[in-house]
Amino acid sequence: MFRQPVYESKGPSFEQVRKDVSYILSDIDIPHIEIAEKEKEKLIETALIKLVPKGRDDFGSYRGYLTFGIGDKIAKEVIKYIQEESINLD
Repeated sequence: MFRQPVYESKGPSFEQVRKDVSYILSDIDIPHIEIAEKEKEKLIETALIKLVPKGRDDFGSYRGYLTFGIGDKIAKEVIKYIQEESINLD
């Protein structure tokens, strides 16, 4: 029996995904929202806890995660969440 490479047989944990998405969003201005950097970080953290809860493990393999842009897709969900929350704050 052949062994598969680690990048095809294992995938990122929820902690790794949260860290990756935080990095993706670190230099992005969220459209239609003007908030302080500290508030932005807090909203990102809150969104990540909700969208990538502890124990979530359906991100696929490392290869699939990167190939299919799962981190970018979650980052878009985070931006949408923040936009919706900022509307509720107004």
